[in-house]
Amino acid sequence: MECITTVSYSILVNREPKGLTKPSRGLRQGDPLSPYLFLFCAEGLNAILRKAALNGEIQGFSASCNGPKITHLFFADDCLLFCRSTLEECEKIQELLSLYEAALGQMLNKNKTTLFFSRNTDEQMKEAIKSSLNVPAIQHYEKYSGLPSFVGRAKKQGFTHLKERIWAKMQGWKEKLLSQTGKEVMIKAVVQSIPTYSMSVFKIPVGLCKDIEAMIRRFWWGQGDSKKIYWVKWSTLCSSKTVGGMGFRDIQKFNNALLAKQVWRLLHQKETLLYKVFSAKYFPMGNILEALVHPKCSYAWRSILQARDVVHRGAMWRVGDGSSIAIWGQRWLPDQPNGRVISPKLASTMTCVKDLFYLGTRIWDPGLLERTFVPWEAELIKNIPISEGWSEDLLIWPLTPDGHYSVRSAYHILSEDESRQEPGSSSSKNSHQDVRPRIGGTSTRWISPQDTFYKANFDAAIFEDLGCAGLGVVIRDCHGHVIAALSQKIRKPNSGEAAEALAACRAVVFAKELCIFKVIVERDCLRVVQALKAKERCNTLYGNIIEDARNQSLSLQFCQFQHVRRDGNKLAHALATRAVSSADFDVWVEDLPSELEVVFQSDLP
Repeated sequence: MECITTVSYSILVNREPKGLTKPSRGLRQGDPLSPYLFLFCAEGLNAILRKAALNGEIQGFSASCNGPKITHLFFADDCLLFCRSTLEECEKIQELLSLYEAALGQMLNKNKTTLFFSRNTDEQMKEAIKSSLNVPAIQHYEKYSGLPSFVGRAKKQGFTHLKERIWAKMQGWKEKLLSQTGKEVMIKAVVQSIPTYSMSVFKIPVGLCKDIEAMIRRFWWGQGDSKKIYWVKWSTLCSSKTVGGMGFRDIQKFNNALLAKQVWRLLHQKETLLYKVFSAKYFPMGNILEALVHPKCSYAWRSILQARDVVHRGAMWRVGDGSSIAIWGQRWLPDQPNGRVISPKLASTMTCVKDLFYLGTRIWDPGLLERTFVPWEAELIKNIPISEGWSEDLLIWPLTPDGHYSVRSAYHILSEDESRQEPGSSSSKNSHQDVRPRIGGTSTRWISPQDTFYKANFDAAIFEDLGCAGLGVVIRDCHGHVIAALSQKIRKPNSGEAAEALAACRAVVFAKELCIFKVIVERDCLRVVQALKAKERCNTLYGNIIEDARNQSLSLQFCQFQHVRRDGNKLAHALATRAVSSADFDVWVEDLPSELEVVFQSDLP
């Protein structure tokens, strides 16, 4: 804090600055530097607390026998400190806080500080600690950060504050005679956002959800103090505007979608404190999908567990080594509404997907597939690409472009499930696909790379009627001369993006085979190029192929993936289209097939 200087102020009197005022209270809350300085200060407090824990001066608290020791938790400007109920540890805490105050100039507000003791603490020890710290004790926190600290049997009563907040908001609005459009905005932006934070941690009681929805309905159909007839049922109002609804949220479904996000975090974010605490306590030997409902578990944990059904409905396994995926019962077949194998189970020895590979490899055994599954299902499995390198089975969310869980997509599948159950309802598989129009503009030609560099353009084409796909790769030097070209026919992958990823991997391998170690790999599929350039793991169905392409590129001296418009990738596209007439693959060195000479000339800058 000694490195920070304080500004001075002058007061304008008759448009002339008079006097010089130097504030002595330091930085205030509205100062732009305050958030950054607060983080630095909090990091300093974190450092001295961790050092004391490493030295064994404070023990902290553990939620289970094998769980991590927690000495402190920070949330904004609040701090929770955990220690054993001994005078020695409490005095050490007081010493650390005094050191923090002297170093950073921040003072502990004892009017907002309280003590909480466990049930096993002796009364005499409680009084001694209270006297030593000069801080009052409480029996329990009713709420912390807007959430109930303890949820007993009267669960509805524990969340009545949500209903009261919504009621207080609506009481002021009724006097303003809002239009229907205004009411829609208020319901979506204010009313339905009030319980969101609580719903991301707890399962709100069904009765309370219905009470809130009843309040919203009365507000929507009423005007002032008068009442109107509910002309449309609530489920219709909660449906999308494209099918005649208003797009309001169904509170119970939205609650489940929010809680399922916590399930997803516990499946994938294994370095977080949340995972370390809950895994040690509730599923030390497996994962959250296999965890049992303990009769004495907390209400928050019970709420998270009941949301696992949402993950089971939408998530799908991406095949890696096949050791974690059950052949029957789990979703791992792409492009299928159910995602599960429907062929009858004939052999009891085959349980995991790895049993469908040749022994000791990651190559599908076509004979075994044809004997085990119905013909169309066997062909579907053969088309699933397997990573050439080491890759574990991964549970992904295929309803988003990047494979990560989203509350919006989860809420959508919950709403769709209900609409399918209603009589007379119908839904289309592609009714909610993101269709973007092609944007026109000036044509783009191929751009040559810098000297000593090469450019590899790749593309893929899918032939649905023939059940195959084509890969096209062309490598050119800085002068635009063709070094080599490739046209290869492969089995049809399960998606166009998977075909593009296979073409990218083939382009990198092709450059290595030609001993070209400085290459720019270019394609017009933006989504695949972004996945190739990203540093984090790709969680899509074709992510294992993306990882293979990245790993192959590491062996090159220079390899850069970049996007180009379709007009600048015409030659690679023509090679991919030509693959349908190839038996396996064709390669040309410093040459091209005669029918592509026109495309090559039109592609030159």
